[in-house]
Amino acid sequence: MAQSQQQRQKALERKAAKRKQKAKVARVQQQMAPTETRLLSDVAPKWQLLEALVNVDWQNYTELTQILVARKASDGRVAAAAYLVDLACLGVKSSVAHLFMSAGEYQSTLRSSMLNTAEFVPADINLIAKILRDGSAFAAELGFSPDPDFKLASRLIGDADPDVVTTEVPLGDGSGKPVFIPGPDDNVLSIMARLERKVGKDGFTVLAPFGDAAFDDEDEDE
Repeated sequence: MAQSQQQRQKALERKAAKRKQKAKVARVQQQMAPTETRLLSDVAPKWQLLEALVNVDWQNYTELTQILVARKASDGRVAAAAYLVDLACLGVKSSVAHLFMSAGEYQSTLRSSMLNTAEFVPADINLIAKILRDGSAFAAELGFSPDPDFKLASRLIGDADPDVVTTEVPLGDGSGKPVFIPGPDDNVLSIMARLERKVGKDGFTVLAPFGDAAFDDEDEDE
């Protein structure tokens, strides 16, 4: 298979995985009760860290960074949060936090769904905190806000300290220049207009993994 065909196939696979994850996020959010929200915000961040995972190619700016953090209570309940981060431009594109009644329920649902989209490796929770902080700050400088649910999902980072991490978090193309890679749900023209206002026409790069069709997207920018 030619390289261009391989790239397109990989892009289509990412597109399908993202749509599947977005649908799952929507279902979880609909099911969340106010008491669960309060527990995730105020209690679960103090639970013991069960695991923190990140996709192996998170430092590749052409790939989205996928993160999974889970904490376990003494009674067996698990609080977990998943994040989809664009370190090249847009920051936290989606996030979700949910309470599971057991480790088995967590592993067979959210964890299984995430691990089916990419290869993950264990990560220091402090590194996870740095990725989320730096990615959000970089996007904010460009005028982009994180997914609204990030406020709750970020609580599960707990008291992690990003400042103790020496690993560099690559932003933009690695040198700090934004790289916009249109996704299937991005309002391409709106995002490009915002980037032009912030950094000028020559201040960012655009890659189109889905071909010219990506520039015909008329969805509202979230």
